[in-house]
Amino acid sequence: MQTFTQHAPVIVDLGDKSPIQFDFNTLDELLSHEYVKRFFKEDHIWKYSCVKYVFERDCLMIVNKDNSWWWVVGYITDGAALGLPAWK
Repeated sequence: MQTFTQHAPVIVDLGDKSPIQFDFNTLDELLSHEYVKRFFKEDHIWKYSCVKYVFERDCLMIVNKDNSWWWVVGYITDGAALGLPAWK
């Protein structure tokens, strides 16, 4: 079982809310979650990717079609185990 935790930049004040967090077992479960799925509603989003981060977690990222920008969506336990490509 893996865990997803929403990335909230330091400059974003979530107030009394906690970052979104949920458990999942497969890539399909992760990508079909309502919070994660909403990032693919934009035409310019090309793929999900991951990069190793601190504390033994990976960053789940979206990358646009021409690779000119990316955004960290959240943190997952092990992107390679899910078959997510490594961001370069």
